[in-house]
Amino acid sequence: MLIYCDFGTFSNENRAVLLQKIHKALKPGGFFVFDVFTEVFKEDKEVNKDWYAGREGFWAYEDHVVLSEVFHYPEEKVYLNQDIVLLDSNKFEVYRSYDHYYSEKDLLHLLDENEYRNHRFCYEMIVDNDFASKNVVFVATQK
Repeated sequence: MLIYCDFGTFSNENRAVLLQKIHKALKPGGFFVFDVFTEVFKEDKEVNKDWYAGREGFWAYEDHVVLSEVFHYPEEKVYLNQDIVLLDSNKFEVYRSYDHYYSEKDLLHLLDENEYRNHRFCYEMIVDNDFASKNVVFVATQK
């Protein structure tokens, strides 16, 4: 099981490896359950730039400045979230995370080509929230 749309954080290459490893680990008839952002996610996500100065917290245990930017690559159906953390100690770190979004057709293709079967899609299970989006589909599929 993968939750919080973690399936969408992988590169295409790593996602293929993940699907193969999960398939290998499942017993015959076993289920793989995950959730992903739907294509409607684009209505919730904004391409933007922002920054803030902070003290000890999420990004660092010292004073720091965070430069954040969101990029959209529609041909790949992915958003890149990039955070550059400038530390008071004159060092910096760059963090990148990805949010892929999928159509049901995309998911069917991925699962079928990796020999999963009996796919179930459940929509509208999440209410408005502060996480990221309610535009998520939950998927259950079998080996």
